[in-house]
This record gives sequence, C-alpha cells and structure tokens, in this order.
Amino acid sequence: ADVKEKLTNAADRAASSKEICDHIVALRKRIVSDESLRYHSAELLRGFEQYAREAIRLAEVGDEHAACASAETAKKIFSEATLSAIEAGPIRSMQNRLAEVEESLPPARVQAATEFLSELRGAVDSARAGELEISTLRKKVGIGRREIEGLTEITDDPGPDDLYEPTPGLGFHPETWKPPKPPTQLWILDRSSSSIKMKWKDRSCVDAANYLELKEGDGPWETVREWGPVSEWVECTLTGLEPDTRYGFRVKAENEYGPNRTPIDKRVYAHTLLDLPVWRVQLMIRTADCENAGTPNDVRVCLNSGSNKHWPRHHFTWLDHGPRAIQPPWQWQNDFQRGAEFTYDMTLKGIRDLADITCIRIEKVGTNALRIAEITLKVNGVDVFDRHFGETAESCLWIDEGDGYQPSYTISHAELRTHEKWQAYVAGPPSPPFQISNEEIVSRIEGIVGHTIHDTKAYWGKRMSNDYVVVTGVDQQTLHVRVNLKAAVMGPNPTLTIDFDLVVSIQCDEESGSAKLTLHSENLEVDADPSGVLGEIASLLDWIPGLDLDGRIEKEIKAAWKPIAEQIVFTTGGLCPTVMVDEYGWIVFSV
Repeated sequence: ADVKEKLTNAADRAASSKEICDHIVALRKRIVSDESLRYHSAELLRGFEQYAREAIRLAEVGDEHAACASAETAKKIFSEATLSAIEAGPIRSMQNRLAEVEESLPPARVQAATEFLSELRGAVDSARAGELEISTLRKKVGIGRREIEGLTEITDDPGPDDLYEPTPGLGFHPETWKPPKPPTQLWILDRSSSSIKMKWKDRSCVDAANYLELKEGDGPWETVREWGPVSEWVECTLTGLEPDTRYGFRVKAENEYGPNRTPIDKRVYAHTLLDLPVWRVQLMIRTADCENAGTPNDVRVCLNSGSNKHWPRHHFTWLDHGPRAIQPPWQWQNDFQRGAEFTYDMTLKGIRDLADITCIRIEKVGTNALRIAEITLKVNGVDVFDRHFGETAESCLWIDEGDGYQPSYTISHAELRTHEKWQAYVAGPPSPPFQISNEEIVSRIEGIVGHTIHDTKAYWGKRMSNDYVVVTGVDQQTLHVRVNLKAAVMGPNPTLTIDFDLVVSIQCDEESGSAKLTLHSENLEVDADPSGVLGEIASLLDWIPGLDLDGRIEKEIKAAWKPIAEQIVFTTGGLCPTVMVDEYGWIVFSV
C-alpha cells in the first residue's frame, strides 16, 4: 500500500512538473516567434528567462511547490512584457503616425483618432489589472491599427486652392501659390560617438524657411536647425548626441501657404558609434541534433540594416565552409548538417565599430527547414551574445519558408544591447592583437571565399586533409593564398585551384589614434583540372577546335571572382605600428 501510494504521488508530481515545463516551453516559443515582443521588452524577457529556467530546474528535481511559484512569477513577467511591447510597439506607432500628419488632417479626424488611441490605452490598463484578456486586447489593437490608418490617410484629392492655377505666361512660377516641395534627397556623410554629419538637397524655389527635424529612437520629432530660403545641397553636423543611439532625420520646407515634410519613405536614419573598433566578427551556429534538423539550403547572416535609408547598412555574409573530415571514424560534416557546429568569420563590409552591429538576422532560401539549437556572436575574439533555443524539435528555432514558419529570424538592437555579455564587452573591451596567426588568416579567407563563391559555379569539394585554404609567406608585405575548390559544370566537375597574392599594408590616423590594416588580392590565377575517366574524355575533347573546356571554366570563374579588399580598423594609442609578414604566414605588428 505504501509503495502504491508513493508511486501514485510520484506520477502526480511528474504530471504536474510536465505541465509546468510544457507551459514554459510554450511561452518561450511565443517569444522566439514574436520579434516585436523581443524588441520592445528585451529587459523584461531577461527576467522571464531567469525564472523560467529556475522553474524547469525545480520541476526536474521534484520540488513542485517552488517550481509552481517560479513558473507563476515567469508568467506574470511575460504578461507585463507583452503589454509593454503593445504599448511601445503598435500603439506608439499609431500615435507617431497621427503626430506626423496631424497638421494636414481635418480637426474632426484628429479628434476621432485621439479618442480611439485613448480607448486603446484604457484597454491596456484593463488588461494589466486582469479585467481584460490579452488576446482580446490584441484584437482591439488590430482593429485600432486599421482605424488609425483610415483616419490619418492623406489623399491626393484637389483642395480649394488647387482648383485655380495661375494663368500661364504671367511670369509666375507654377508653385507660387502652393507650399514648397519637401526635400527627398537626404544623405548621411559621417558618424562618430557624439555627432552625425548629413546633407540634403532643396527641391523648391518658393521656400521661405527650412527646418531640419531630428528623432531619437522612437521619440518625437524635434527641430534642431533652421534656415531661410536655400538652394541645392545643404550640409550640417549635429553634435552632443548620445553614443550607440538611432536618430532619424527629415526636413520641413515652408512658406506662407503651408509646410511640407520629407515623406516617410525618404527619411534617413543613422546610429552613432561607440568608439570601439571591430577587427573580427564570428558567428557560431549549432544545428539541433533532432530529426530533419539540417538543411542543404543557402543561409546568410546580416548584422545591420539592408535599407538604403539606414546607416550602418548592407552587411551580409553567405555562410559556407568546406566539409570537415572528422575522425575516428571517418565521416563528413557539412554546413547545417544535423548536430553540426561551425564558427564562421563574417565579412567586415559595413562594420567598423561595435555600434555598427545593430541586429543579427539569419536568412534562408528554399523550403528545406533549418532547426538551430544555439548561436554565439563573437567580436574581436570575445563572446558578446549567445542564445540557446533548445535541443528538441519543439524547442529549437525553426527557419523555413513553409509550414507556418518564417524564412528569417532577427535578434533586435534592444536584445543585443541588454544582453549581459554585450554589456560586459562595452565595459571592458579587449586590446588589439600584436599578431594575426596563420590559422586566423585561413579562417578569415575561408569565410570570405565561401561568401564570394555564392551563386557561382565554384563550390567546396571534399578533402580528407581539410586544407581548403593554404596561406604561406612570400615576403614581408605579401601572403600567398591557395584555395582548393571544385567547379560545377556539365560533365566532370574539375578540381579548381585558385591562387592569388594578398598584399598587406597599414595606414595610421594620428588625429583619431587609429590604424587601418588593408589586405587586397593581386595576381589571380585559376586552374581547372578534370580528373578520372570523364576527365580524360574531357581532355581529349579539348583537342577539338573551339572546345577548350578547361579554359572556358577558368574564364568563367575569373569573371565571377570578386577581388578581396578587407580593411581592419583598430586603436593604436597614438603609436603607428609597422606590419610584417613572417615566414610562417603570420601578420606581425611592431612599433
């Protein structure tokens, strides 16, 4: 009887523990799939994660009462994070939209929109007090978004002043009785940790005044510069800005008939810097060890915006390493294979400062799902962010174009900045290295080559020695690089050997106390060598006039190859070092 009672109690506790864990996992899955929640409530979600992990740990050891208490606290934090995200996300977005077009709307529509926003804020307060389900609040917000869009829409219908155009031939400009055209060409010229230099171009000849308006983060627009009538390009530098902060810019042109502002899609945004140079960025991705976790699809990572209107911008790296031969026993490990773990060197285009890393966006093409268990971002050899999604099909991160999943996953600016490892890095960044090892150079070049050969006929073959990239010293300023690839062509796939020199130089800036190390490729040579029986047949065919298959492959690869031009910026403390390549293929700095 005692044994039966203990077994029954144990079964009840196990069922209760499973229920607690299932609920925590369900909430974590919602966090992974809701980018707005992660962006606007990153700090609260850190607290949720701490209590969620504690609840799971307590459930595993059978402390049901304590596990329930931790799970309940985690649930409350999650609810507050959701409400805060709704306030800071869609409701604030609607409020900003109304503020932007308020001057151009009839008073009745402004009043209706204001009342509707007030109702939504009241609904959030009701949900926070437990009087309204969050699911019901979400529906109200969805309805409110459509309502506000309708109320704040500005149509192109002619107004009373537009019905009477000035008579042609009287010497008046067609815009004389209209507000001036708003500037649409805005450009960011330079950024520092406390300033942004920008320029904009005037489009009107009837403007009486011009105002540069600035927006910090999601805050309101404020006028920061004022001019009278202007023409052509206008440059200005704004100082006294906060480091590592996003600022928006627009220009208002005005005359006695009214103002016009830069349209939403023409405004520009820029992040100030942190004065923390970046000389190496790596991303570790571990694929989950569960059924159908791996993918053969192409994957790329972006570390800042892809928009032409945002600075920094346009960073991305296609992730492609050569297959690794692992022993014992001998087996091949490919990119994003089930249970595989690879660390990829990112290209540095678009990244020169830690603040230039504004997000981590993992994108995949194709319909073969990728399931990720864990990622880690390294900057200058130090971990600055990591995230463990889970080991099972239910808990890992799914990236796919079908089956209800998204083809990309984004870790926002707020999530990065609130991570404890990012904050620790900013508080104590590492010193620049005195040397770059041959192993690091090989890894960097493999990352660059893997990115470069994307969408070409070149690909990594399988090499038992894993020597896909070999780097040797030529002289004190030159490295020689040999890249061993294969070429995907009709018929036998030849071995593709790419040789080039990598010239190393350094340029110092005494004013900023920094140095720029430049590595650029020269003397490119490509050799396509078919092998095996099919290769012998291809070699015989080369004797036929006009059928130089090897030469054709080499020309195509050369045409598709992008020269390497990598720049690494680091602080020098006012000293300008010299750089030298040693006999082992290392880059060594000395003063």
